[in-house]
Amino acid sequence: MEQNRLEHKRNLVDINYHIIRLAREIERLSPLVEKDLVDNGTLERLVDENNWYVAKREITLESQTTDERLQKAQMEQLRIAGAQLEKNLGVARRNLDALSMRAPVSGKLTAFDLEIGQALPRGVNIGQIDDPESFKVKADIDEFYLSRVDLEQTAALNTGGNEYALSVRKIYPQVTNGTFEVDLVFTGNEPASIRRGQTLQLNLQLGSPSESLLIPNGAFYQDTGGNWVFVVTPDGSKAVKRNVRTGRRNLRFIEVLDGLEPGEQVITSPYSNYLDMDRLELQASE
Repeated sequence: MEQNRLEHKRNLVDINYHIIRLAREIERLSPLVEKDLVDNGTLERLVDENNWYVAKREITLESQTTDERLQKAQMEQLRIAGAQLEKNLGVARRNLDALSMRAPVSGKLTAFDLEIGQALPRGVNIGQIDDPESFKVKADIDEFYLSRVDLEQTAALNTGGNEYALSVRKIYPQVTNGTFEVDLVFTGNEPASIRRGQTLQLNLQLGSPSESLLIPNGAFYQDTGGNWVFVVTPDGSKAVKRNVRTGRRNLRFIEVLDGLEPGEQVITSPYSNYLDMDRLELQASE
């Protein structure tokens, strides 16, 4: 466009030069023609040539105006095309950025197993992010304690010679295979050596410590519901049926609230064959 503009300018300079030169020649020769000192044909040729350059200048000026108008339109089209190219480039960059996967949270990437060229559907999980500073512990608890576990209840973990405090953050009340799940989080420092999937032994505080009379948790409980037991007499010759009142129970022990004295012995094997009996005769095995 700039070269075209300069070409028009050079043509106008050349045309104006010839017009000025021819006008001077005509002005100089006109008096001589009147005095018949110069041939009239020479003057006519100069006038015709001057008129030709004047007409040529008009055409050149018109062409220059038309080109300027076209150049403005082309510049506007180029501007629009350039803006569209910038927009398309922005879309291409966003598409390119979308190919890069970014983690939603910071942490340690685990369970990441991909192959080069592998096609993945939208929404599929490609890995797992562990936050080393925010582990939680899932615990399975016997359904017997469901009513005694509450949020913010404390627990303790002993590992590596150190004790770490935890608290219950979430309780899942659904009972599966006789147990329910709870989530616990560390309330202070976390052990540096724990890993996802590791099994830990916790002590969950269900209440204030207290002294209780305990008997072993045995198969008899399924037969009596903890309402009575066979108590061995002091001489060991027989066992007598006695009503008792039981309380808390875990996998190892049953709390006895009433009906037994410390030191008394009970039979904890199944009672299914002795439900209608009040006394059992005991004999020493040979």
